[in-house]
Amino acid sequence: MLTEHQDKHLGIRHDIDGLRALAVLLVVFYHIGLSDFGGGFIGVDVFFVISGYLIIPAVFRQTRNGTFSTSDFMMRRLRRLVPALLPVLAFCTVIALLFLSDSAFVDFVASALSASGFFANFTFLGQSGYFARDSDLLLLLHTWSLGVEFQFYLLLAVLALIVRSRMLVVLVVLALLSLLWAHYLVQNDQNRAFFGILPRFWELAFGGTLGLLQHRFVRLARFGWAMRIAGIGLILSAAFHYQSEMLFPGLMALVPVFGAGLIVAAPAQKRDPTFWFFNNRVMRWIGTRSYSIYLWHWPLLVSLKLAVVRPSEGELAAVALLAFPLAELSYRFIETPIRRGIWWQRLRPTFAIFLVPFLTLTSLWMFERQTSLITASRAHLPMHDVRIIGALAETPRSEYLSHMAEMGIDGRNGLCSLDQYKTVSDALDCLAVAANHAQAGSKQPVLIIGDSHGRDMLRALGYAFSDLNLVMLHESGCAPAAYSTTSNQNCFPDLNDKLAEVLRIVNPRLIVLASHWPVQGIAPTARTLDLLKSWDINVLIIGPAPQFQNPVVNVIHASGLQYKDLTPETRLPAHFTFDVYGASDAVNRMAQDAGVYVYDRLSVLCGPEDCRAFVPGDDLDLLYFDNQHLTQAGMRFLAKDMKKDARLRGLVEGTAPK
Repeated sequence: MLTEHQDKHLGIRHDIDGLRALAVLLVVFYHIGLSDFGGGFIGVDVFFVISGYLIIPAVFRQTRNGTFSTSDFMMRRLRRLVPALLPVLAFCTVIALLFLSDSAFVDFVASALSASGFFANFTFLGQSGYFARDSDLLLLLHTWSLGVEFQFYLLLAVLALIVRSRMLVVLVVLALLSLLWAHYLVQNDQNRAFFGILPRFWELAFGGTLGLLQHRFVRLARFGWAMRIAGIGLILSAAFHYQSEMLFPGLMALVPVFGAGLIVAAPAQKRDPTFWFFNNRVMRWIGTRSYSIYLWHWPLLVSLKLAVVRPSEGELAAVALLAFPLAELSYRFIETPIRRGIWWQRLRPTFAIFLVPFLTLTSLWMFERQTSLITASRAHLPMHDVRIIGALAETPRSEYLSHMAEMGIDGRNGLCSLDQYKTVSDALDCLAVAANHAQAGSKQPVLIIGDSHGRDMLRALGYAFSDLNLVMLHESGCAPAAYSTTSNQNCFPDLNDKLAEVLRIVNPRLIVLASHWPVQGIAPTARTLDLLKSWDINVLIIGPAPQFQNPVVNVIHASGLQYKDLTPETRLPAHFTFDVYGASDAVNRMAQDAGVYVYDRLSVLCGPEDCRAFVPGDDLDLLYFDNQHLTQAGMRFLAKDMKKDARLRGLVEGTAPK
């Protein structure tokens, strides 16, 4: 994301500014939600290639000449990265003070601290997970990439001290190791693959390798146009065809990374239209300000979502456009004066740019954790009603996560998750542990197969029928069937092949299939039901529940309701949900064909035109702590209805005919 792009051997590379412009535009289009740019996130990978291409050769030359200074190198990086970040941090702090609940504000302060210290990637890695806060509402989520880049500079400074004459060989070896590590992680720990510096190292090293070999590409001048066309094609192909759900970065990142590499390595050809595309004034203007555009666009979009909840595509685009004039102001009056000013070249002012905001945020974070004084004083700020409504979900969310942590995934409390074991074959030992614990009771176990909604039903059934012995085979985001998703995730990959062994180990008297029921999982579940017909075991399907387009507390605000208007009977318009009614119909048809009973969860929680927000009663107990998962109070409410359902009760208690 840097703007230095001058090489004394090759001249100024203004076309790299154009490539930087393309990268930031792809990211902005993706974050706006333009459907044609579902893979626009690869713009960050293009940035990484550019950074490696520009920085590594300069460091190598200085190392070879004996003029490399670690302190000077890092100070220049700080002068480039920190000044533009400061006004963004200030803006985000104001928005957080106004809109975020108390718990979310404390998390924000921690993220602001990590962003100022360039370790936000580790902070967000620690906060990531299936039940993490909605990433679309995290004001500083995008600063993870700054952390990766800064940590790369630290590694590069160490390499420069250790490696002097073998930089190219070392880079190639480390890049290959990094790519292999990324490929492994993306299949086993995708969050770590996305946020980590080591699985991302190869992208920057690839750019650096091309920079070190740039003099050899001069002889390919006649093919420069072809290299640029191929590079554009690869980048745009990834931007148009990739989706956020896919396994990324890993090997899939090779396409945009190699595309960016072709463009930076392509020799200049002034009469070439592709060179003009990158070298024209508009692209150069965007490119030189791309760092600030990147910094500003995301908090602006999040601010709109916090205020409006369901902004239109046009509103998002209009707000994103504000990033461009803000970037111009930042570039003209903050970044350029500090980067070029003589006074700022000295060590103390540069160090102060970094240290003062970092220490300020550290003090703020520690002070707030100890006293909560800022949180208390926010009662006098505008938007207080929004913050109160948002706070309704904080305690239920903490309770939910605490219960999930206590349950574990090792089988001792009945739960075995393919999030951990990856395949049913790998989970068989865990299921044996779970079955042994369950069979210690007086009744045969009930086996639940499903996703996080199924895990909610595990607890709801436990609340409804306290003497049940429950065993669950779980995988997040997956219907209970063996199939591949559009994001290349394999759901319950060998379930059908290992189903007989699972049933032999667990020996259940009832199988419960429960999920949020994604459309692509219904047909595979029907095939699994066909296999189950050969077993003398009853099957129960628990249908889908409402899935709101935003966390329920945000939907309450979007509905125009104030805190004083809320009652336990408050209902939310169904148009704030995704089309779960269609999924419910599909599940019912599948179950009817298989002769299986469906517990209609949706009709308990929603009517034809609206859905419950709270548990009926005397208190304001939310049904959902996010946009779809039941709170503990919500599970107990559903458990009461389950006990009233005669058909479900007969299946669970073993009195229904097989």
